[in-house]
Amino acid sequence: GYPPLFMCHGDRDDIVPHEWGKGAFENLTSKLGVEGTFHTIPNAQHVLRRKELIMLKEWLNERLPPS
Repeated sequence: GYPPLFMCHGDRDDIVPHEWGKGAFENLTSKLGVEGTFHTIPNAQHVLRRKELIMLKEWLNERLPPS
């Protein structure tokens, strides 16, 4: 199978519309069977925010074996 997917998208992205990101996620999950989570980041444009990095770290820690 496919590895799990963690995806975030800003709701004010002016480069890649939020609908495109959400649509891509829905295609991956519904048509290909990819399992994952999609997070809409409020008031975010086409940037990576600290909040997303913290969410990604927590998501990875839940899936990776302890060191």
